[in-house]
Amino acid sequence: MKSKTGRKPHTVWIVALVAIVLVVAVTFASMFRIVLPSAYSRTFSVSDFDARAVVTFDGVSDMSTYKSGEVVTASVDPDADNFIGNLRVSVNYTGHGVGFIRVHVMEEWSTTLSGVRTVQPAKLDMPYTIGASNALAYSGSGNQSKWYDNRAKDHCYYYAAPVYSSSDSTQTISLIAGLDQSGGDGDLDFNLIDPNTVIRLIIEADVVQVNRYPQYWNMTSLPWGGSSLGTDVDLAS
Repeated sequence: MKSKTGRKPHTVWIVALVAIVLVVAVTFASMFRIVLPSAYSRTFSVSDFDARAVVTFDGVSDMSTYKSGEVVTASVDPDADNFIGNLRVSVNYTGHGVGFIRVHVMEEWSTTLSGVRTVQPAKLDMPYTIGASNALAYSGSGNQSKWYDNRAKDHCYYYAAPVYSSSDSTQTISLIAGLDQSGGDGDLDFNLIDPNTVIRLIIEADVVQVNRYPQYWNMTSLPWGGSSLGTDVDLAS
């Protein structure tokens, strides 16, 4: 009698394949258990804030006459509603991230004669009053809830402290509250300035995460003396 050799069922190979897959899966699972805790233990800081400059003239409710896009037009006539001395600037801050705020103040003085507009060279940094009676003008050293005037280098005011808000509402920081004409500088005697002179301004605010100012502002250190990343101000308090 001849004996027949039976073929091994396919299930044997399937079981072997499943065993191999399980071994590989357990090996990779062990690797992930080692890697993932260290990967997820890092702390990430997510920026959630916004700063916007609000530009008006004292007593003017409708700025459409004096503002076109980002450009605000001011006059040297002390009797005009848009007299440069009536300029008011504040910053609206929203969000909860901790950041640094700065405000660009760019000016162009020009005159127009016979339809030809001539841009005049800048003669001075306008002596704006920073807060009521200059109370918000930075002095001394270290972080202060005041504005540091760095216009001579980059046309910017810097709020000399990291800021955040513990409230969901918008917080307002006063900046320009008027014009100081007590210095006696002849350039500030508006009676001696060509009455056809027009001042065009672009005033913009921006805010960056405290540890990202070197990348976004292209500076190795903050401009005010004794600056610190660790002392911040809650604008809502």
